Amino acid sequence: MPPIFDDYFLANVSVHDHCTRSRFRLYDVPYKTNTRCFTLRLAGPKLWNAINSDIRGKCFLNAFKTAYKTIN
Repeated sequence: MPPIFDDYFLANVSVHDHCTRSRFRLYDVPYKTNTRCFTLRLAGPKLWNAINSDIRGKCFLNAFKTAYKTIN
């Protein structure tokens, strides 16, 4: 991603200290209005966390794209 997005998303591990199963997922930011739920900051972590961890772990972009397209 472009450098502007370096601090855009937070990992669950950076939000709390206790060890959970979802510590390597992205943090879902709470929201109050329906219009905010469609922004990249809020929809991005939901979409990323919905992808299988085997696919998320692909090292190369082309491998990720191929694996993602096979499930959708």
